[in-house]
Amino acid sequence: LAAVQLGLRALGLVSPDLAARAAHALFVTPRRHARPEREQALLTAATAFEFVAGDLVLRAWRWGTGAPVLLVHGWEGRGSQLGEFARPLVEAGFSAVTFDAPAHGDSPGRVAGPREFAAAMEALEFWIGPIHAIVAHSMGAVATPLALAGRMSPARVVLIAPGTTPRTATQTLADMLDLPPSVLHRTRERIARAAGRTWAELESADPFSDLTAPALIIHDR
Repeated sequence: LAAVQLGLRALGLVSPDLAARAAHALFVTPRRHARPEREQALLTAATAFEFVAGDLVLRAWRWGTGAPVLLVHGWEGRGSQLGEFARPLVEAGFSAVTFDAPAHGDSPGRVAGPREFAAAMEALEFWIGPIHAIVAHSMGAVATPLALAGRMSPARVVLIAPGTTPRTATQTLADMLDLPPSVLHRTRERIARAAGRTWAELESADPFSDLTAPALIIHDR
């Protein structure tokens, strides 16, 4: 991290635009973490399968055979992190389905964001049929309204600790990378352009105001 901070600081002195480009690349590139034994044990009771999302073949798992409840992980996470929901859902007559989002877990890809998560959710529903409900965490919770704005129409949605606002998320990145204000400003502009909006539009948008399904939102202060 110290080397990255030093490199970005030096690059920012020469070209703030290039430094912002590098910071943006870091912002959309998740780190992969090893799947712990407890999650591997949960997956042994599931049926593994693959599905196509865009030009990627993503990894997925299913417990049970009832109406599917989709479990969506967060940034730098894995579908198996929500595996503890599987048994009670199956016992209630549902099936539990989860997947590793693009650039996460065992799925291919290099970059990701809410749109990539949402596209994967829609592709998975196309693959297995209508999703009865969604339980989503963090980035997955941010992506859920995007997926509902597309083809998905679950009967219920549960959002656990939805991701923070764009300003907070980018400020966290700036603090971690020790970005000067000029580079942070340019990084935010790049993030907004990638989303097809201005930064002001991105910052003022409330992604949860357009939820089309009854939702339970759980968050800690």
